[in-house]
Amino acid sequence: MNKITLVVAVFLLCTTFSYAQLYISPGTSVNISGNALLYSGTDLINKGTLNSGSGTVICNSHLLDSGSINGSSSEIIFTGAGDKQAVFSNSSLSKVIINKTSGSVNFVSNIPAIADSLRLIKGNAVISDKTLIAKITSGGSGDSYVKTTGTGFLKMPVASSVSKLFRSEEHTSELQSRVDISYAVF
Repeated sequence: MNKITLVVAVFLLCTTFSYAQLYISPGTSVNISGNALLYSGTDLINKGTLNSGSGTVICNSHLLDSGSINGSSSEIIFTGAGDKQAVFSNSSLSKVIINKTSGSVNFVSNIPAIADSLRLIKGNAVISDKTLIAKITSGGSGDSYVKTTGTGFLKMPVASSVSKLFRSEEHTSELQSRVDISYAVF
């Protein structure tokens, strides 16, 4: 009797921690109701439509979107270890949170505007030569920041307390010379 119980316990333990790739095929819509949570332990591949509403999508690996993600008040949270890719096609995002144990989220192409906020808890957002537009960016430290290469930049509305975004007055004066209409470009 004890051997059967042990085998069942080991089987349940193994199935609890195994994840399959989440694939949304072309022509398919996945709707997240209310404040529901969609967790992808491995790659999230979207070739259809992901309507995240006011729910939360947690992506522990790569997010490869060649369909559309519609989230009027949703969150996409990047977690996990190591560098991961985020590829977007025709998406509208509300909140993006990066909270990784290590590594970066590399935004490869077509970075959508983030309507509400980009929050950096731990891990970096790498935008290379792309433009990232976010209403509010919070967090950021020596361990967590937006990294560009070449001609990439971060654009966000100018706050009334712009100087708080920088560590010295030297950077504040540089910002004032780079203001683009109602956006600060970093």
